[in-house]
Amino acid sequence: MSSESYTCLTCQVSFKDCDLQRQHHKSDWHWYNLKRKVVSLPPLNPEEFRAKVIEQKQLEADTNLVHQYYCNTCKKKFNSQNTFNTHLRSKKHVQITTPDNAGDYVVVSSESLTEKERERAESVEKECASEVDSEIEEEDFEGLAINECLFCCHWSRNMEKNLKHMTNEHS
Repeated sequence: MSSESYTCLTCQVSFKDCDLQRQHHKSDWHWYNLKRKVVSLPPLNPEEFRAKVIEQKQLEADTNLVHQYYCNTCKKKFNSQNTFNTHLRSKKHVQITTPDNAGDYVVVSSESLTEKERERAESVEKECASEVDSEIEEEDFEGLAINECLFCCHWSRNMEKNLKHMTNEHS
């Protein structure tokens, strides 16, 4: 056996033989550190990587929770936040909203819903989605202003500064 040491400069580790090094190069840890290296970030050690993986799995589990949104003003239910937000901006909702009932809605976590309530919420969501889609078609959207960033809420003084912001921040 050779006394050579095989290394991975990306993860800053060494191996006794080339088989271990090859196995390492196929690991998720190595690939993650490669991606970090591309954006000039330091590599994570195995413990930090495991903690990131656990954190990401927990985040995914949290986002898989179904929430039900109910607009008390319009008496409509929604299962997705995007559909609910679209409804809040819809022409019909805005027309019937008064200062007294603005923000009058409820968010219910799926953990507190029974199976029948979930099934009912899903069917209501499908019905409401078609209603919201038709409301959106009726609305006249003005679109984005030339000084409004496409990717975040940043506003620039003019189009050139907006382009510079988008290039620097989002590319």
